[in-house]
Amino acid sequence: MTTKRPSAPAAPAPSEPSAALTLSQQERKALKAQAHHLDPVVMLGDSGLTDGVLAETDRSLDSHGLIKVRVGGENKEERQAIAQTMAEALHCAVVQQIGKLIVLWRPKPPESDSASRRKRSPRANFKKTLAAQAELAPKKAPARKSLVAITAAKKPPARKPR
Repeated sequence: MTTKRPSAPAAPAPSEPSAALTLSQQERKALKAQAHHLDPVVMLGDSGLTDGVLAETDRSLDSHGLIKVRVGGENKEERQAIAQTMAEALHCAVVQQIGKLIVLWRPKPPESDSASRRKRSPRANFKKTLAAQAELAPKKAPARKSLVAITAAKKPPARKPR
């Protein structure tokens, strides 16, 4: 006899995208660990949250996904309001806020093929260049083994137990 499992309730389709992302406790914990060694990428000065700061933060989130923002000012409530405003305006999640540092996260947008080719690491470019040079180089005949290499490859006979 088979029993039917109740299906998960379908999430209602939002009419407009949610202002800020929400994270589970496990996701938040993992992102905090990743952000621990990061340095602040965006810093807010005396002029506060401006369109330029939002644009730079948006670019940083697109390229990095997880960033730290340093907010100036002594008022704690003002810093919390700035964090909420940034999260809603940029459609990202506030992972953590400690003092004047805010950690923001947003999933990176998918890259096109041409963009991924441009962002290849220098090491990958170096390997690709070496491979191309090896294909163009004339093929050499394999070298003969010397007598020393052949005798060194032979193993000495096993000792007899006493």
